[in-house]
Amino acid sequence: MKFKIDELLTLKSVVDHGGFNRAAGILNKTQSSVSQKVSRLEDKVGTLLIKRDDGCSCTEAGKAIYNYASIVEAKEKEVVTELEHIINSAKPGIRLVIANASLIPLIKNILHDFLLDSDDFNFQLHIEPSRKVVSSILDGCYDIGFGFFQSNMDDFDCIPVREDDRFLVAFEGIEDIEELQRGDLNVLKKKILIATYLDDHSNRPAPKKLRSNFRLVWEISDIGFREELISKGVGLGYVDRDFLNRNKNAIVLNNYSFGEINRKCGFFYLKNYTLSTPFNNFINIIKTGTVESFEECT
Repeated sequence: MKFKIDELLTLKSVVDHGGFNRAAGILNKTQSSVSQKVSRLEDKVGTLLIKRDDGCSCTEAGKAIYNYASIVEAKEKEVVTELEHIINSAKPGIRLVIANASLIPLIKNILHDFLLDSDDFNFQLHIEPSRKVVSSILDGCYDIGFGFFQSNMDDFDCIPVREDDRFLVAFEGIEDIEELQRGDLNVLKKKILIATYLDDHSNRPAPKKLRSNFRLVWEISDIGFREELISKGVGLGYVDRDFLNRNKNAIVLNNYSFGEINRKCGFFYLKNYTLSTPFNNFINIIKTGTVESFEECT
């Protein structure tokens, strides 16, 4: 005995809506068509399935068919949902990774304009520690990154959107402050550098590694705690102009060649990367954006 899905769902609609006429309106069919489908189903089963009364309730045999029809309807909806997901997943998209949540305000206008312009693509935005962003793009986990450029970005096409100056500072409480102000490297190598993250490429010559100028490097992601340790003289650190404006007693150690570092912040993606249509549109928006398109990062 084989049941047709439309016959099962028609019977269920008649029972759910309490009559043939109401079911016909819901299904956008004629009442005679609905009656014929139910009758054919009853002929297959060999017994009455719906009581022809005011409520059109099920007979005992009808209850079994109704329950089966409910399972078929639920499964049909499940399959349709799964197919929609498969089709949508196959659409091109952009996987964007940002090196720090504090950088989001810098690009939210660009993202807002781009996402509102079109919604027929997949979009992912993730926050990762700075140290993982470059490697995750190289590994194919993401399409494009946003953050501060590392010293070696030869594998990437880079689109800078902002430059950021950082200054090496100390406070009066730290030992040997006068020697540090004079730029004494031997004294500096006894100190701790407190930083968010310091990349340590194994193929970079040791003399060019910033960390080689310090005894230790403490990596602390929380900016408030990091600045507190620096201001208490626990170690040295690189800070921005805003920090200097807020801390007039900070001493800039500008007699070191690396006492001031200029960092560029922007988007980067692998060279020769195959660009999907939405990805290419996103890149074009970035490249044609004005300075006003990017808000100041807090």
